[in-house]
Amino acid sequence: MYIRPMKRIIIFFAVLMLAACGQESPLQTKKAQLAEYKAEVDRLKVLITGLEKEIAQLDTSGIEAEPKLVTLQPVEPGEFKHYIDLQGSVEAEDNIVVQPAIPGIVTKVHVSEGDHVSTGQVLAETDSRALRENIAQLQTNLDLAKTAY
Repeated sequence: MYIRPMKRIIIFFAVLMLAACGQESPLQTKKAQLAEYKAEVDRLKVLITGLEKEIAQLDTSGIEAEPKLVTLQPVEPGEFKHYIDLQGSVEAEDNIVVQPAIPGIVTKVHVSEGDHVSTGQVLAETDSRALRENIAQLQTNLDLAKTAY
């Protein structure tokens, strides 16, 4: 069957108009989608509530299962027996390097940690045997030089 071009165009527009009338507007589509999502949220809330109840029945280690007993005690004056252990560093205003006049092994210390010291005060003694031996050797060399010259 042959249909003239003008009739074809008219039929095409008629079909197009019928198809357009059957579609919902974008606003109606969005409202329907929102209603669907709200129904899904309500369904999920019911499922979550049911799961929470099941977990509460199965979980025996929760706070609700074993309440803690609290006792009150009147406040009384007394000794505070607690302490705090802290670490830190102390910086002095003046750093002083103490060096012995003659190197040697320290044999005696005259001050304790935290004592105040002053200029010229003897802080420690060193082993003087090596120094005495050096003096004796130098004395022998001096005597030999006096005898020789």
